[in-house]
Amino acid sequence: MSRRADDSRTLDPILGQAGRPGVRGGYGYMDTMQSDVDVQLTSTPMVGFNTPRLHLRPIDEGDEALYCRLYTDPALMRHIASPMTPNAATRSFRLARKLQSQTQQHWIVGERGGVGDIGLVGLFVDKSDAGIAEIGVMLLATGQGVGFGAEAMAGVIGRAFATMCLRLLWIRQHIDNTAVPGMMRKLGFEPMPSSRVGPDECYWQQDRTQWQMARKATAGLENPGQSV
Repeated sequence: MSRRADDSRTLDPILGQAGRPGVRGGYGYMDTMQSDVDVQLTSTPMVGFNTPRLHLRPIDEGDEALYCRLYTDPALMRHIASPMTPNAATRSFRLARKLQSQTQQHWIVGERGGVGDIGLVGLFVDKSDAGIAEIGVMLLATGQGVGFGAEAMAGVIGRAFATMCLRLLWIRQHIDNTAVPGMMRKLGFEPMPSSRVGPDECYWQQDRTQWQMARKATAGLENPGQSV
């Protein structure tokens, strides 16, 4: 389901009818009430960390240009929703910054070595069940096709299960986004029926046990303990 391109709510993956995210391939429109989630977390701060090829860091005030570029690009948004207008994307960015927290995480993805920022990973705790969170990723064309999506997701997934009291993570995939199933299987997610997604979407999930098993298969893709 697409929403109006001038919708000013922030784009985050999680909220069924309130939003149609990501995988679709990235993010959907987020209900701002999501910030009321009461979730048990450790005291781990949100600081940047490295994976073998990437650096991930919390979204900051200097990331507006990248954020707006992602959400106004028709090609990147084709599996998510109607692209935002520039003004709506700016309002969405400001709201995303305001709501940034352990329950609403926006991670900027950049190549290590100062090459530049290439995308965004989001993780959002379910407002009705603090043990569940949805995750999604969006990458610029320059970051696609080389495994950066799986690597960035693996890093955020590893951090989430290591520092949060989560039982499972899930992701939605638009049926036309054929690049997603391979990445999901690589990361240890399994497809299954779910009322969380619409008729044009597929649902993938990974619980804590599956994550622990998948870590062996994705060894080298993530290292959430290396903070900088």
